[in-house]
Amino acid sequence: MSMLAVIVKCFRPVRLISRPFDKLFWLPATWGVLNVEPDLRELRRLYPTLKGAVAFNRQLLHRIFVKCGSAIRQLQCSNLQPTTLDSIANHCNRLRELSLKSMKPNYLLDALSTLSMNGIFIKLERLDITMENYRATSFDANSMKQLMTFIASSCPNLRELHFVLNGYITIDGLSSLIRGCQNIERLSLASCHLFGDDEIELITGSEFAAKLKYLCLMQYTPATDEQLFRLAHHLPNLEIIVIHHAERITNAGIQAFAGQCHRLRWVKILGCRQVTLGVLDNFGFESRMNCPVVYPPQWPVELGFGYEKVVDT
Repeated sequence: MSMLAVIVKCFRPVRLISRPFDKLFWLPATWGVLNVEPDLRELRRLYPTLKGAVAFNRQLLHRIFVKCGSAIRQLQCSNLQPTTLDSIANHCNRLRELSLKSMKPNYLLDALSTLSMNGIFIKLERLDITMENYRATSFDANSMKQLMTFIASSCPNLRELHFVLNGYITIDGLSSLIRGCQNIERLSLASCHLFGDDEIELITGSEFAAKLKYLCLMQYTPATDEQLFRLAHHLPNLEIIVIHHAERITNAGIQAFAGQCHRLRWVKILGCRQVTLGVLDNFGFESRMNCPVVYPPQWPVELGFGYEKVVDT
């Protein structure tokens, strides 16, 4: 089977018609967005052993990065090996958006350090660090702090951050992130189990508070109605709020938030057991299922509902 046929089967975003397109395929101008999420089942079918499949995947990616890496602006990667990350660091020097999915904890920090040494993170405007099943893989508190400190020191131009890992976010890590990334407009944070008044004060007092348009807080167990009101009061341009697993907030907190946050367009509530269906019916919102959540909370699995603003009150 030719290389192009394997690419079509194993790299879903790539669509080629026939072999004469080979030269066009390898032109840097062809590339701008690369989604590296190989179908391992298809690779196993084409190659008898998983070792052979991984070796093919690594060789193909290395060729792509060497020939076309300088043209890639958006890169999405899943389950990458260290050697592939080295290729990214050496050849993808114009990235604006980087998504690292399902990276093993034992070398995630090393991988990020390698990328940072080549200046890749300086120009980044969006960074996603996520686990597809973040309950199955956990990071200790120190690793979480190191990751957030690293992001803060390496990504000064970041406008969008989705940090969805299983591990406690401490106030030290959050403080570093807020000091270093002052232009964030879209923010997702998982594992907000420890978020108390001090953490909320850090967010509301940040340089990016007035710029924030999207905020997703997952496993936000300590949340209170008072904290929600403080968030709304200091986030004047917020358009989308996602609140997950906040068992203490009530209808009054959600209603006060919606009433204070005048640019709010969407409210997504998951696992907030004291908030009842219809909570925003009299506040110009209607129930909708298609709230634009970037990374839907996966665990704990909770029932929820979304609201879209249809009438300015």
